[in-house]
Order: sequence, then structure tokens, then C-alpha cells
Amino acid sequence: MCGSSGAYTRKSVIRETTLAYEYQAIDVARACAAIILSGTKILITQRKSNQTFPLRWELPGGHIEPHESNESCLRREIKEELGVHITAPGLYSTRKFRTGKSTLLIYYYLCRIASGKLRKLEVKSFRWIDPPQYEAYNLLLPDKKVLEKLARAWPAN
Repeated sequence: MCGSSGAYTRKSVIRETTLAYEYQAIDVARACAAIILSGTKILITQRKSNQTFPLRWELPGGHIEPHESNESCLRREIKEELGVHITAPGLYSTRKFRTGKSTLLIYYYLCRIASGKLRKLEVKSFRWIDPPQYEAYNLLLPDKKVLEKLARAWPAN
């Protein structure tokens, strides 16, 4: 770092540059997911066979575009995937998920369908489930953790 004179040595500059490069190499992507409620049920969707993680189940949502708010992202993604408008979302949870050098930060929002009829526009299928039923579905890990948390707090029928 700094020598006794307070000046940077060539070795410290190279070390700090390397650390800065390594820090930038860790890519952080941001996404939003909707916990869409209807009575005691939550909506989960199944990915299409030609998508990443084919045929896996998840909470609907997607990546946040640059200069897009979380709420705008969620409304856009739900409209694109399912053809419905949602109520103003309320933040429920945030999860960080690491894969190799990439990190995905997911914001989970509670909401309801405000208008429209559910359609399979960008999903293979969808289901309304009680959160304790999540174990019956091959869910993506971050969503599984959120549904596990919801299931513990869900009232028994």
C-alpha cells in the first residue's frame, strides 16, 4: 500500500489494480420476482424447454433493465410472461445467489393480479399452489428458499 513516505510503490499499484480488476470481474445482476397471491394460493410458473434451466418451476419475473425501477421491471415482466397487470408490489424479501463469478440479487415482491386473464405467453405452464406444496415442484433454488420461508409462516388449512 503506502510506503513510509506516503507514496505508492509500483508493487502496491499493481496489487490494487489487480484487486480492482478482480472486484469488477464479479458480475452482479439484479432481478425481480413476483409472489402473486390469490386467496391462500401463490402463482408459480414453469420455464419453457428452450430456456435456461428448462422446465424448472419458479416465481415469475426477470432481470432489471438499466435505468429501470424494480417495480417497473416487475410490472413489465409479468405483463410479458403472463399477460396480466399486477397491483402495486410490496417488497417481501431479497436474496443473493452466487454461481461461479456471477451473483444474482433477486428482489421478491408480494402482489395480486389487478386486471387481465392469465395466459402462457412466455411460460410453459403455471399453477396456483399453497406455499407448503412447493416441495412437489422442481423449483429454482433462490425461489425454493423464499417459498420455504413463506411455507413456515403460512396458516394451516
